[in-house]
Amino acid sequence: MKRFLARTGVAAVLLAGAGAAWADPVILTPMSDHAVLQRGAPITVTGRADPGEAITVRLGDARVSAKAGRDGQWRAVLPAMKAGGPYTLTATGKAATATMADLLVGDVWLCSGQSNMEFETHKTLNGDGIVGGSADDRIRLLSMEHKVAFSPDTPLEPRPAWAAAAPDSVRDFSAACYLMVKQLAADRKVPMGAIDSSWGGTQIRPWIASADAAKLPGNAEDAALLDLY
Repeated sequence: MKRFLARTGVAAVLLAGAGAAWADPVILTPMSDHAVLQRGAPITVTGRADPGEAITVRLGDARVSAKAGRDGQWRAVLPAMKAGGPYTLTATGKAATATMADLLVGDVWLCSGQSNMEFETHKTLNGDGIVGGSADDRIRLLSMEHKVAFSPDTPLEPRPAWAAAAPDSVRDFSAACYLMVKQLAADRKVPMGAIDSSWGGTQIRPWIASADAAKLPGNAEDAALLDLY
């Protein structure tokens, strides 16, 4: 079965409510409390606010400013950081602050594929022992719900949540993904974040952006059909 394992940086997304005047800021996916941010890479934070509103974003000792455009969208880029934490990320507007707590900086991995990647940790050889001894606050896990969409779903609903490695979070998590980051955490001595976005029995084409899928032999007609949606 085809599967792939890609390393990825993660961007924080902060969003205020809808309407002419935005509500207090809230933190949306792909981030949540307990997440891991990629070390050694700029950290992008985006969101919405009242048009023209000044936003101050803080993470650890880093502080950057942004200004919402006429559409209410704003974007701030924090400098790259070394492995460490925990940290608190805040985005402060004129009247409210959005907060994301207990963040670590380390390496973030995206694990995707079919049933081989989806295979759960508790079903492996000595699965009960692995699950029972899995508590490790340096390892954070995020499981993505099975969901079909014709375009990128932002923000993701229902909102996925990061969790520290523990029997409850590891039991049904991808065994291949968890055991990989467990070994990497031991070898590299830095926090590890693992995102499980696997779905048994799926073909590779639905995982590819339509513009890229159209370039593959025999896929142009199917990609054009999907664009109608």
